[in-house]
Amino acid sequence: MSFINTENGHIQLSSTLTIQPFADYDELIELLKQHSLEYVHENRYNLYQYIIISRFKTENKSFLLDIYFDKKKLKSISLGFSCDAGFEVSYETWLANLTGSQTNFEWGTIRLEEHPKYNVPFINMQYK
Repeated sequence: MSFINTENGHIQLSSTLTIQPFADYDELIELLKQHSLEYVHENRYNLYQYIIISRFKTENKSFLLDIYFDKKKLKSISLGFSCDAGFEVSYETWLANLTGSQTNFEWGTIRLEEHPKYNVPFINMQYK
C-alpha cells in the first residue's frame, strides 16, 4: 500500500498522522509537534505558508516534502526525491504504478514534474 491515497488525496506520514486535502496550517503544525517530526515552517503575513519535512522515509524510500498553504488552507504538496531515495524503478514507473495513467482526481491533480532550477524530478499534488 502506498503512503499516497489517490482516491482521497490523503498522505500518510505515519500510522497515526495523515495530511488531508482540507488540512489547516496551524493544526498541521501542532500535529507535527505532537509526533516529533522534524520540520521547518514559515508563515508569510497569514497570506501563504509552507512546511518542509526533510528526509521523510516510507516504503524504503526517502522524500523531501514541501507543503504549501494559501491563507492557511492546503494548496499543494511536492514530494522531492532524495539522493538515497531507494528507487529500484524509474520515478515515472513508480508514479504510474500508483496512479495508472490518471492525473486528475476529485480532490485535485498529481503529476511528475521536473524542478526548473535543479532539473530533478518531483511529484506535485495540487489540491482544489
